[in-house]
Amino acid sequence: MTRFKYTTAHLLALAMLAVSGSSWAEPPQPGDTREILGITFAWCPPGSYERGNDAPAAKIAEEFGGVPEWYSDADPKCTVNIASGFWIGIHEVTAAQWNANAPDDLNFAVNSKVEGSENLPLAGQPLANIRKFIAGLTEKGQGAFRLPTEDEWEYACRAGLQGRDLPEYDETLYAEHAWYAGNMRVTASALPVPAGTKKPNNWGIYDMLGNVAEWCDTPYMNYHCQGPANSDLLPASTGIFVVRGGSFLSTRGFARAAARAGLEETKTSISLGFRLVVVTP
Repeated sequence: MTRFKYTTAHLLALAMLAVSGSSWAEPPQPGDTREILGITFAWCPPGSYERGNDAPAAKIAEEFGGVPEWYSDADPKCTVNIASGFWIGIHEVTAAQWNANAPDDLNFAVNSKVEGSENLPLAGQPLANIRKFIAGLTEKGQGAFRLPTEDEWEYACRAGLQGRDLPEYDETLYAEHAWYAGNMRVTASALPVPAGTKKPNNWGIYDMLGNVAEWCDTPYMNYHCQGPANSDLLPASTGIFVVRGGSFLSTRGFARAAARAGLEETKTSISLGFRLVVVTP
């Protein structure tokens, strides 16, 4: 009978398995979370989805008000493949998270000047400052941080839902998930609402619609339906970047999963923030 001889390498491997308790790492499941630098992230698995308006722009206008031209930049509807899963923040970055991690030479969050506002989404910072904040997080060595691409953002927002299964088509259900002009008292001094006070989507992600609009790391351009994902075929930047999700100032039609806008990267607003994606070692 042949006896198996354990080498030093075999014994080391067995010891590592004993410590880990498993021979294979379990893959993350949709909605699994992890916390890095005081920021909680949810797992979005690889997959595909139908990006863009779930109906012709004319039908969207009938449903949500306005004219088709208001919604036509989310046409045509296209299948987008997300080849790699990713971790996305379950909340928009808050004032407290900004102030805890921002480099010393960045201004403090505008919202932090308001008493009790630590959990409000960070707003009022230009995209250049946001990028500097993100670079500072990456330098801490806990992972590579970035903004989501537009395709990733909509994929995470939909969380596996398409068409009329989305909350936005049911006003009562929508109000359970989003702070928007329909359930906010909008005044000149109005502010966003603390993060995570509405229901999350199917993958445990909060405030994808409403509260504050969110920057994406994708230059604003017309959709196409050829080749790889939209974010893989970017033109030279015009300085205008995609903003998604709508805000507490938006009507339901402009705070849908497919709704999109473009803003100059120097723009700031009390209704404009961001959430993070992280790639871990």
